[in-house]
Amino acid sequence: MLEKTEILEKVITTGLDVIMPLKPKTVVANEAPWVNNSLKCLIRRRQKALASVNMADYHVLRNSVNRDRTTFRATFYEAKVKHLKTCKPALWWKEVKRLSGFSWTVRADTLVDLQHIDGDGG
Repeated sequence: MLEKTEILEKVITTGLDVIMPLKPKTVVANEAPWVNNSLKCLIRRRQKALASVNMADYHVLRNSVNRDRTTFRATFYEAKVKHLKTCKPALWWKEVKRLSGFSWTVRADTLVDLQHIDGDGG
């Protein structure tokens, strides 16, 4: 026979499964950080309109996607850069380089390869 705690746990998990069922979620590793669920939903709607050759809806949704994407991107970068306006210039440049994907890490063998670009071989 089940104990009271086991019964309570079973009731809670069953209730949660009914109210909030688990749904698969696709996470894309190289997705832009400002892309959220509402933008993804809007993009799906735009693509469905395009696939069904509903060009009037497609044009409206295309414009909405572009506006929202621009707004979300600007908001994201504004939040990332806002605190940098009052910090040291070195920290500011470090963050700018990190956000742009720039890296100073260069391997020694890369430098050796670059020395022989002119083709003299030695």
